[in-house]
Amino acid sequence: AGEFCYDISQGALDESQEKLPSGATTLRLVNPKKVAKMPAVKRLEGITTVIVDESCRACNSVCDSFLFNCHALTSVTLDGLSNCTSVGDCFLYGCKSITSVTLLGLSNCTSVGKYFLAYCSGLRKIFVGNGTAIAGKLPKLTNCEVVVQPKKKAEEEAAVAVNVVPSPPTTGTTAGEFCYDISQGALDESQ
Repeated sequence: AGEFCYDISQGALDESQEKLPSGATTLRLVNPKKVAKMPAVKRLEGITTVIVDESCRACNSVCDSFLFNCHALTSVTLDGLSNCTSVGDCFLYGCKSITSVTLLGLSNCTSVGKYFLAYCSGLRKIFVGNGTAIAGKLPKLTNCEVVVQPKKKAEEEAAVAVNVVPSPPTTGTTAGEFCYDISQGALDESQ
């Protein structure tokens, strides 16, 4: 399945916008213009993997409704949010198919909004880094284990648990760029 790169400086992204090509299952959020706030991303049908790219390190906060009601979502990589200090309401709200979340990228987050990870009924493991404030901000979830480990160990286990897609280099990523998986075959203007 294909990967779609979305420049977050274009604002919020949801299924009502025709910015997401059909058939894309992986969404990579990039930040070439270095905006400070991660926009809302919600109700994305068919997206199973979201990667917050390393270029998003300029983001120091996340808007309300980030990954809100993304029912097909099974994997999230938040490495690019390492400078984020606050997360708005409804972060990963209603992502019922997600089984494991790695929050190592939120190592500097000290403020979490309402409904953080609410209604994630399939969630079984949350990976957090040792000594990070986010560990104390997690909600009480039934049948969900919080794994507090050194960063490297948690990343390795999370990758095995959720089959995380490795992040390719982002050098040269520009606004409006579409990433195409060449294993899908030929690509021309008729497609």
